[in-house]
Amino acid sequence: MLSEDMEQISLDVQFARLDQRAILPTQGSALAAGWDLYAIEDTLIPKGSSVMIPTGWACAIPEGWEGQIRCRSSLGRKGMIMPNGLGTIDADYRGELKVLATYIGEGETFSVKAGERVAQMLFAPVPKVTLIETSVEMLGQTERGEGGFGSSGHFFFFFPFLSFLELGVVPYLDAQVLMKELQQQRIEGQIPDTLLLLSHPEVVTVGPRARNDGILPPSDYETIGVDRGGGLTWHGPGQVVGYPIFKWGEREGEASVADIIHTIEGWLIDALATFGVKGERDERMQGVWVNNRKVCSIGLSFLRWVSRHGFSVNLNTPAGRVEGVAGCGLVADTTTSLAQLGHTVSPEAFVQALLPIVQATLES
Repeated sequence: MLSEDMEQISLDVQFARLDQRAILPTQGSALAAGWDLYAIEDTLIPKGSSVMIPTGWACAIPEGWEGQIRCRSSLGRKGMIMPNGLGTIDADYRGELKVLATYIGEGETFSVKAGERVAQMLFAPVPKVTLIETSVEMLGQTERGEGGFGSSGHFFFFFPFLSFLELGVVPYLDAQVLMKELQQQRIEGQIPDTLLLLSHPEVVTVGPRARNDGILPPSDYETIGVDRGGGLTWHGPGQVVGYPIFKWGEREGEASVADIIHTIEGWLIDALATFGVKGERDERMQGVWVNNRKVCSIGLSFLRWVSRHGFSVNLNTPAGRVEGVAGCGLVADTTTSLAQLGHTVSPEAFVQALLPIVQATLES
């Protein structure tokens, strides 16, 4: 119920029909925040692909407002998501309303039928913002400061040759979709070399080598099949995951996949050295090792020499979880975390140490 000093805001939004099959957006109930958008035609979405679903409507959102396009929970549970998370329709947009959808669920395709509700549209006010340039000192200090890794926020940070996107905690399948989209954008030259930094809820990814050899983790681990090189890799809390969406082969020392793996190992070894941790390579398996234990894993997949997937660094993982996964050719307990070896390194500090090292590689 609204309090006596609050008035309910009303908003008139004009909709113009572009297709006779179009169904005017509806509310599920009188108190529903969103308006359901309907597909006007049957649409088949291949797994891992993004498709624009037309609604047959154009609209004029009043100045000072935006339209927010959100995924419907009923479709999200089936594996259909919106890769941009939350879409925005600006007040000056007059094109057809379309829903960008990606399928990541079970099965090879997902079918959307004509007349089916495919998304929700919410209307939200947009404040008038004036950007004021100032100095770093004038920004003031906060408890969070320069940190932020693993927070609920997402942000880009740009070095001269590198864009870095911090994503916080991301379900593995969602990250997989994003990697593929960015890889294609990098191939087409739409974005620069981009490093994704994030972490995942616990899951073990199973590469081709592990599948071919019939190697699986213990039954109490969730697993996902992947197309990167290598075998089993544990992901979960206390880990920094990096996915370089890089175009390789244009700099010295990038003539082969082995060269690229060697370069990434070098990034991680140099970053660990800033904390007094001696990381090393080991002939048993690619990655980075400390005191004869593996603490960093690397696995890549390439398309037109642009990479996706990447590396994971075990900083302070739950005791026994990463240790319980046996990699290809390795016994359980070979892989561990820095914390188990007596080293305390926070995700924020590790990222801050790593980024200048990666940037230096791209400048060479």
